[in-house]
Amino acid sequence: MSVFLSGLASAGVSDLMAQPVDDPGFLPVSPAPACGIKCAPYRTGVRGAQGAFVVGVARAIGGPRTAVAPAAGIPCRAGLPCYTAPMTNVDLTQDCASCAALCCAALPFDSGAQFAIDKPAAVPCPHLSTDARCTIHAGLTDAGFGGCVAFTCFGAGQRVTQEMFGGRSWQDDPILVGPMFNAFQDALRVHNLLILLEEAAKLPLPDPAGCAALRAELTPDGPLTTDWLHTVLAGDIQPRVMAYLQTLRSVARP
Repeated sequence: MSVFLSGLASAGVSDLMAQPVDDPGFLPVSPAPACGIKCAPYRTGVRGAQGAFVVGVARAIGGPRTAVAPAAGIPCRAGLPCYTAPMTNVDLTQDCASCAALCCAALPFDSGAQFAIDKPAAVPCPHLSTDARCTIHAGLTDAGFGGCVAFTCFGAGQRVTQEMFGGRSWQDDPILVGPMFNAFQDALRVHNLLILLEEAAKLPLPDPAGCAALRAELTPDGPLTTDWLHTVLAGDIQPRVMAYLQTLRSVARP
């Protein structure tokens, strides 16, 4: 039974949407924990409007905004499940080797328990090398960057890099900085919604067609494009996904 949707069973849609999408928020994280236990992949630290709606979810189910997944070496307390299963038509598993280090540059983060420094959005991390590698990757947690260990883009990074920009990098062509960073933030919003629906699809759904239809709306017929991202995110897909999750209260309860 889904811990995440079980928590949603007691939450109202108004609570879930209490924090507007255009306000700064926090992104969900979900590494595959070494312990193998589905626990709480949620932490604060990485800020970004694209993740604001997830804050509403965490608040609604009583999840504190200070928990991180066990891979970061900090106890989990938020009560959200670890998402690791990919969809059949969109790969929701991150592949950093196929990405242009977008999370290391496009997203901001705040100095605190999970990040040793403040970093504004659209500014590369000082530990990022010119070949898109982290120069302190082997010791991220010890260096105060446990949030980097815990974060996942659910595959949005490599999808933007490969599908939208043909494997090119903003580091090689500075003119791509704005387009790639903006596309990544939009794709991250889409993948956040897809991962919620992926978890929902594991339940004995009373209306599986409804879930499938929402997933289809979040999946373009061809490669990901800027126009498609703008179109889908300009609509009401986000509140409709959250409203649909609310209809699963009965099947999500233990």
